[in-house]
Amino acid sequence: MMENETKDVVIGTHAFTLVQLDPWRRLTFIADLQKEFLAPLLAQSDANELSGLLNSGEKGEMDVMAIVSGFSSAIDGKSLEKWTRRVLSDGLVIYTRPDGQRAKLSFAELNKFFTNPTDIIVLLKEAVVLNMVDIGELMKSFSSSKVGEAKVTEA
Repeated sequence: MMENETKDVVIGTHAFTLVQLDPWRRLTFIADLQKEFLAPLLAQSDANELSGLLNSGEKGEMDVMAIVSGFSSAIDGKSLEKWTRRVLSDGLVIYTRPDGQRAKLSFAELNKFFTNPTDIIVLLKEAVVLNMVDIGELMKSFSSSKVGEAKVTEA
């Protein structure tokens, strides 16, 4: 069984471990995220294709800051709560309790850990970005104009 990738972060004064979903759940997470946020973002941006949101970085990563800044047209309190609950209930954020046990951060615990709303947004962004790793490469594979360069091999 494969172990999911993790990333340790400190936000404010608290340490968290972010967890990458298993491949299928990550795929559905990204599909839902793009439907709710990336599609409206494209409608508000100058890019006419999702590949247009890719920056020119060597790894073909998405320009996360452009996406985050464009969220203002697609996000409201209801969708923010929905996605915060989803990120937390999917177990993407873990912390260590005072007794040393690891636990999923719950929605009800947010105010216990944060006094600044910006820190909550940063935590969510970090969890989402970890789960969008390689999406830029996937998008480039769909938008490639070079026919016949598929990287599919038969066993």
